[in-house]
Amino acid sequence: MRFFKVFSLCKLVVMIVERKKNGSTVVLYVRSHNISLEMAKTTDSKEIIDILREDTDVFDVTTGGLLLRFRKKVIPTAQTESFYEAVKSLARLKTANRARFQGNQAEPRSKAEDKGKSNKYIMSNIFGFMDGWSASQKQYFQRQHTPIPRPEIRPSMFNLRFPNRYKQTWPFLRTIDAEYKKLVPDRYRAQRRKANQIRDFTVAGTAFTTVTLNLNHYSRLHTDSGDDEEGFGNLTVIERGEYRGGETCFPRYGLGVDVRTGDLLFMNVHEPHSNLPIEYKTPDAQRLSVVCYLRKQIWLQGRTMTHKQRQIHNKTVRRLLHDNKK
Repeated sequence: MRFFKVFSLCKLVVMIVERKKNGSTVVLYVRSHNISLEMAKTTDSKEIIDILREDTDVFDVTTGGLLLRFRKKVIPTAQTESFYEAVKSLARLKTANRARFQGNQAEPRSKAEDKGKSNKYIMSNIFGFMDGWSASQKQYFQRQHTPIPRPEIRPSMFNLRFPNRYKQTWPFLRTIDAEYKKLVPDRYRAQRRKANQIRDFTVAGTAFTTVTLNLNHYSRLHTDSGDDEEGFGNLTVIERGEYRGGETCFPRYGLGVDVRTGDLLFMNVHEPHSNLPIEYKTPDAQRLSVVCYLRKQIWLQGRTMTHKQRQIHNKTVRRLLHDNKK
């Protein structure tokens, strides 16, 4: 048995307990100290020193559970390029709402660009299905004397305004879904059962209701509380230009994962995680992360509806959103 000191967190040592090989895949057994998210936030994520760059499975020896499963170059290049062309305009939209709710920060090109201050606007956007209505949509319903539609489930404006681009994303997302089923079958089955109950609110018939696009920003340490607890996070990246950093990291374990174009990371998103700052090497450098998941609230609100009720709901919501155009 081999022991590797990874880093000190609040004077507690986090270690890789054992390292094995299963064919070409590295298998790590790790131990984490049971500390709170607030305590984990006190560490500097730059202290992460063990970056995974090859096919790797990581298990927590304390719980016996899977922390992550990482695979290199599993998404076909043609699907990746087609997906990128479909979503690149959406990915570049800037918003303050996502930054407020997630605690994320825009990734500055240089210190001079933001003079050391956080930018409240980030390029983090969603397509697929969403839960909850925006303030402007609620105001529109009020002006029209229209009751707020229930359940509060709606397709994104990307779905509605650009149906051809939306369909263009499906092969890429279905490949992720298929790899999820193959590599994390127990988590996939649990999530798939829920997705089947709300099939009209899923993306391309996958186990996902929602896709998040994060372009050139880093997430502060957090857990994904809105995701299905029984499922697993699905993350891939599309690169442009050259950069360093951006690794997805798990500070309580002292691990980071260098996800690149065509790679797939399946991970326990209810474990505190973040990503490292990006150092841009070329002016055109971009790191677009693509996160696929099932929103718990969509399932909770939609699971008791019949197929016909879901269809009627979608038709009504599409009409209202088309009339509002916001």
